[in-house]
Amino acid sequence: MSTIDRSTIRATDHTVGRVTHRRGGGALALAAGLAIAGFTVLGSVFEYPQILDEPTADILALFREHQGTVMVWFLVLAISAALMAPAGIWLGRIAGGRLGRWIAGVGIGAATVQVVGLQRWVTLVPGISDDALDPALRADAEDRFELWHTLLGKAIGETLGYALTATFTVLVVIALSRTILPRWLAIVGLVAAALIATGVVIPVVEAASLTNFAGYVAWCAWLLAVAFLLVRAPADTLGFPTTHGSAGFTANASIVVRRPIAEVFEFVADARNRPSWDDSVVTEELTSAEPIRQGTTVHTRLRSMGREYAYDWVVTSFEPPVGMTVTSTAGPLPTTLTYVLTNLGDATQVDFTVVGHPTGALRLLRTAMARGTQRNLDRSFDRLQQLLEARASRRDR
Repeated sequence: MSTIDRSTIRATDHTVGRVTHRRGGGALALAAGLAIAGFTVLGSVFEYPQILDEPTADILALFREHQGTVMVWFLVLAISAALMAPAGIWLGRIAGGRLGRWIAGVGIGAATVQVVGLQRWVTLVPGISDDALDPALRADAEDRFELWHTLLGKAIGETLGYALTATFTVLVVIALSRTILPRWLAIVGLVAAALIATGVVIPVVEAASLTNFAGYVAWCAWLLAVAFLLVRAPADTLGFPTTHGSAGFTANASIVVRRPIAEVFEFVADARNRPSWDDSVVTEELTSAEPIRQGTTVHTRLRSMGREYAYDWVVTSFEPPVGMTVTSTAGPLPTTLTYVLTNLGDATQVDFTVVGHPTGALRLLRTAMARGTQRNLDRSFDRLQQLLEARASRRDR
């Protein structure tokens, strides 16, 4: 049994998992950049958001004075808000499992309510502003402005938007703290979320508008920092928490199976098959709906040194039939498993690597754990090779 070149694993994992991280980071960066630009221009030209505290007649008058510019930049803010939907979807795929589904759903919800609130400046306010120039229609126009401002602006766009944005931020902090988010940046995200959430009480606590504004300033800076980490983080930091440092270990295995690559991938990708060839696994079962894909979650009971341990996993990258990466989300040892398959024509090479990052007192056992893991891989992958080829022989007969 040969030892896999670690650079091969890194290169393949980079290809398999990088696209989603870059898309998520790109969406966050663009959302933050557009929000900063929009609020800066509207604050300068339209005195936004302070102008909303002025009488309706004054708001409409200043809107008419800079109507084209104001409409364009509110459209920019709407696009910025809308980007939370794809960002949520991509970040949800990164997180995987139930947490990933919550991130996607809350991100889409936050985007929707904020777009609904902001679009009034492009679709409704121009007509209301024109009607307000007619003395006979002025009172009705101002009443309509206040109605839509209260319903679409305050109730939906702001109150619901603040609550969902804060929730989205907390969920993302929880998810990314498992992988690439350092502790200090997680704290910044949680503080920003808390300050944004104070906007919910603005109707009864006027000072909350200041804490809410400070929260959005911090949030935009936080989005840019998270986006940078998602786009630039090394591929091998995407599978386990960076806070565990470099005191980890790697074990690997490589076999050649005389079966087609699609057949081999289908077998090894299904976690339920693992107990048949890995004797350290007591049971392994899917905890999310089929089919198996990025985001699929798995629960495992392992046996080691006479004791059983429970692990939860999430598939963090999935590219049939050439590779997949599975990352632990719960268990005594933060671990990443990576499969890389190579088509050899009439056979398939399977390269497998385990990266473990012991924490606390377990670091003292790092060398022993690495040796034990390697011995188990040597036995298990010999058995996997024999099992796959034996199954094929029985079918051929």
